[in-house]
Amino acid sequence: MLELMGVLRRYAPTSLSVLIHGETGTGKERVARAIHDASARRHRFFVVINCGNVTDALLEAELFGYVRGAFTGADGERKGLFVEAHGGTLFFDEVAEMSPTLQMKLLRVLEYKELRPVGSDRPRKVNVRALFATHADLKHAVNAGRFREDLYFRIGKVGVEIPPLRNRMDDIELLLQSILEDLGRPDMKIDDASLEMVKVRRWPGNIRELRNLVEIAVVGARGKVLTRALPAVHFDKEFTPEQGPYDIAKREFDRRYYVDLYRRCRGNVTQMARLSGRQRSTVREALRSLALIAAPDDSADDGGREASESTRRHDVGRPSRRKDS
Repeated sequence: MLELMGVLRRYAPTSLSVLIHGETGTGKERVARAIHDASARRHRFFVVINCGNVTDALLEAELFGYVRGAFTGADGERKGLFVEAHGGTLFFDEVAEMSPTLQMKLLRVLEYKELRPVGSDRPRKVNVRALFATHADLKHAVNAGRFREDLYFRIGKVGVEIPPLRNRMDDIELLLQSILEDLGRPDMKIDDASLEMVKVRRWPGNIRELRNLVEIAVVGARGKVLTRALPAVHFDKEFTPEQGPYDIAKREFDRRYYVDLYRRCRGNVTQMARLSGRQRSTVREALRSLALIAAPDDSADDGGREASESTRRHDVGRPSRRKDS
């Protein structure tokens, strides 16, 4: 996340296009809005268009606008989102879902900064910064012929990757605090038992799923402490590795194995080593690599170190509080 923030700080003030990649629910639109807010265009509109599940005709009319009589039902004139976002930012969510025909038209607008409303023969100049997001592998889509290579090179000059929630467990307490503040309940806290449940969950829906569950828990909570109000942790009964490199499949297997072991042993490294038949140092290193525990304090003794492993976190999302740069 710190690397991501560094990239955003460098490129947000520019007018360069940015391609944001991440799983569903990781917060791609929030990143796009942060880029807009940190740019010179922040006083103009930030406009969003979702390219998925929309017909070519509707998407073209939404983007480029149309004149009266351009098609059946066009009783008036529509400016379109490019014109609406003039001077500001236009965010294309799920750009990989756009058809090849519209990809070609979009490329022309980006290259020449002008468009033609549907049914019009007059071009119109536009000044828009375009940001793009997708959960798909655009390089694979290009190789498969589903996405134009020239458009990919045009929008992919600057690319950022948002890590899934399961890979950033060090941020979980900060994220929970932020969600509770967004829900108007900054006074609420989560108890250690519920925090353990949150930390070992796989979170396929990422931060969106976390927010939904916290919102439900807040409604059902009694008092100011969320105590086991979060839904129970779900573990897949069997593991089917996804197609891909061996190292990725092995890491996924290790993650699921150690997450389940961590849950059953309640974070006790000695017990985990005994059940797995591995050395405690090996188990501890695996837990660190999977972000299930934070790095221990070297000055702590072994007993105090192990007792604190399941609860210690890093506030990596708060660099302003760090004394060093």
